Amino acid sequence: MGVSLETGDVVWEHSTGQATSLLGVAGTTAYVENERKERIDALDVETGEVRHSYPVETALSQPMAVSDGGL
Repeated sequence: MGVSLETGDVVWEHSTGQATSLLGVAGTTAYVENERKERIDALDVETGEVRHSYPVETALSQPMAVSDGGL
């Protein structure tokens, strides 16, 4: 979910099922792992829109390093 820093109000939500993991943020993109650990979604931090989805073969348990706008 995206939260306004000024008001604390929820400004968008992204449904991935149950719990997700925030893996990292680069500029205006947040990278989250879905609840079944099968993909990473790259979300626009302003709107929550999915910019890209990446399938993964194994669960990621640690925050990821971000370089040149990517994981």
